[in-house]
Amino acid sequence: MKQLIFSLLFMLSAGLASAQVDAGSFILNANSSGLKFESSSLEVENSTQESDFREFEIDFAAGYTVIDNLPVGVRFFLNAGENNNTDFSTFAIGPWARYYFDTGDFKPFGEIALLFGNIENGSQDRSLFLFQIFAGGEYFITDQFSVGGKLGVGFGNSEFENSSTDIDIFEFNLGIGFSFFF
Repeated sequence: MKQLIFSLLFMLSAGLASAQVDAGSFILNANSSGLKFESSSLEVENSTQESDFREFEIDFAAGYTVIDNLPVGVRFFLNAGENNNTDFSTFAIGPWARYYFDTGDFKPFGEIALLFGNIENGSQDRSLFLFQIFAGGEYFITDQFSVGGKLGVGFGNSEFENSSTDIDIFEFNLGIGFSFFF
């Protein structure tokens, strides 16, 4: 019964929602790391060292389309896990923008994000700064729902609290995701 009610409410809300990427619409976006669960073990050859790694990650954005094809908003990133019995977590938040090129049902886009946050690893805390730039595309299955992929790079810095030790960050990102527009 609950599934039937949820399905009816979803179809009703989808029918009342505004079209694709029009000014005044809202967007919720989740990326490939959006619902990531990972568990792995590493054994180093000719060594007794073993690494056991588990991770959970949520990466999503919410925004408002200020003009046609240009949503801007906030991106959220949360990561938590365990590596060799040491807990770690990352929380970052920051501004996000995406521009869609209006080409029909498939829309290429460019995206930027600037994230500020904190990394906790056992007893060590570090600040986090990250700038990311992406190119990708989404296929609009309906006016309110799209799926797509993106490719990008990120540059940043992480600094230990009460220390002059900095870690430069370079990341390469490839992912798939989905978006809801309403």
